[in-house]
Amino acid sequence: MAGEDFGLYGRTDENIPITLFWLGGVNQQQYAKAMKNNETLPSLHSSKFAPDYKVALPTGIKAMSNAAVALFNTK
Repeated sequence: MAGEDFGLYGRTDENIPITLFWLGGVNQQQYAKAMKNNETLPSLHSSKFAPDYKVALPTGIKAMSNAAVALFNTK
């Protein structure tokens, strides 16, 4: 599953630009193990999705804040 209906958001008469921001949220060791064993990790809408929130939240906040500031600083 990618962005569900996200692809429809920018299809307006106003031609408003859009973006999709991906943020990893899985524990690094869990991710490495899954990649090594060619396993699929639970997706965002899975009942088994368990992000490493102690790392994912601060990282996401910093990344989104930097992205927003960068957009405001464009000419």
